[in-house]
Amino acid sequence: MSACYFLALVISHQGDQTHELSTRRQREWMATIKRKDLNLEKLQYIRVCSDHFVHGSPAKLYDSTNPDWVPSLKLGYDTSSTQKATERYVRVAERDQHLLTVMVIVIVIMAL
Repeated sequence: MSACYFLALVISHQGDQTHELSTRRQREWMATIKRKDLNLEKLQYIRVCSDHFVHGSPAKLYDSTNPDWVPSLKLGYDTSSTQKATERYVRVAERDQHLLTVMVIVIVIMAL
C-alpha cells in the first residue's frame, strides 16, 4: 500500500543550520520532481508517493547521505545514479555498524 508525503518544506524556526539544510532539501526535491507547473502557491499542496523512495518513505532531514533524502525512483526519466547512491549508503551504514561493534568490544575488554 502506498503512502503520500508532503513536499519537503523549509523549516525556519529551528536555527540557521536547519533552515539552510531544509532549504537545500526542498530545492533538490523540486529539481528531482521536474514539474513545470510548480510554483510557490502550490508548494503546500504537493505530495510525493512512497513508490518514489527506495525504502518507501523520506529520510530524516539531517540524514542527507540517505538515498531517500530526495525522491529517486519511478520519476519518468533515467535515475541510474540512484542505485549507486543506495549501495554507497548501505556500505557506509555497514562500516559504521562494524566500527560501533569494535568500539563496544574494546570497551568491554578494557573494563575486564
